[in-house]
Amino acid sequence: MQVKRVEIEVEDALHAAVQRFAQRTGMAYEVLCVALMREMLERFERQPADLEDFLRRHQRTQLALEGAEHQELSIVVPVPE
Repeated sequence: MQVKRVEIEVEDALHAAVQRFAQRTGMAYEVLCVALMREMLERFERQPADLEDFLRRHQRTQLALEGAEHQELSIVVPVPE
């Protein structure tokens, strides 16, 4: 499987919250991020209404990032073959 590195922006407040949660749980920051993504995706597959609600609430996330202090993070994602 091929992978590529993708840069993402995360609000400082969210970054700090994830760091605190990772420290509290003893999980590495990166492992926690993957676990949270997996958990949410599984939830959305089980409960499609939750996905619709999520999309409504976060449709302006990119606009919010443009005006907020943020961290740039790198993640590695698989590249379709």
